[in-house]
Amino acid sequence: MIKVYELIVKTYCLKSISDSKALEKISSLIDKAFLNSEDMCKYHNSREYKFYSHDTFDPWTPSGVSVGEIRSFKIRTVDSKLKNYLMTNLLELSTDSLLVLYVTDKVIPKGELSQIESVTPIIIKTEVGYWRNNYDDEFFIDRITANLIKKYNAFTGKNIPLADIELFNKITLKKSHIKRRYKNITLFGDRYVFYLKDDELSQDIGYFALGSGVAEMCPRGFAFMQYQYKK
Repeated sequence: MIKVYELIVKTYCLKSISDSKALEKISSLIDKAFLNSEDMCKYHNSREYKFYSHDTFDPWTPSGVSVGEIRSFKIRTVDSKLKNYLMTNLLELSTDSLLVLYVTDKVIPKGELSQIESVTPIIIKTEVGYWRNNYDDEFFIDRITANLIKKYNAFTGKNIPLADIELFNKITLKKSHIKRRYKNITLFGDRYVFYLKDDELSQDIGYFALGSGVAEMCPRGFAFMQYQYKK
């Protein structure tokens, strides 16, 4: 049975970090934890699915964070071994920008989900850059659905076909053309609400997405999902 693990990482800010650079700085901290193990370093550098995602600083401010401030961020994963590794190897880890003070964890209960919502931008890579410039919403939904099913199949060992699968009753755009910098590249993404269907597969994959994120670059902090249970 899939479980979504959530780590809350409390950090002390050693340098001021702008909002546009926050995801990159958090990713760099997590990346450093993988250097403590040869196996995890290989995992980090591989092209396989990583099955984790993270968000930005909490509390969030549009101006970013300043030296001396304490901020938390969340990491979610469906991989229990990865959760245990990060719990141990993030503690007291530091970069030039952040120092980890402590880490706590919990399991997100698997209730009946009504919706999942991206709180960091969703990134869809295309050969022409930002997908909105050349593609329609059907393309977006197809890419999101295919990406989730491929990740789900890779993690569970199942072979759910990609054709004719509908996971969502509808989607609602919250914000588009969100600009973020990553490794000196400007990326554009979007925030969406996804209203899940009630069938078992849609609910399972929706829950799975809380750990894996949706679309691409989730280990870089993109497409981190919040959730709402049915009332």
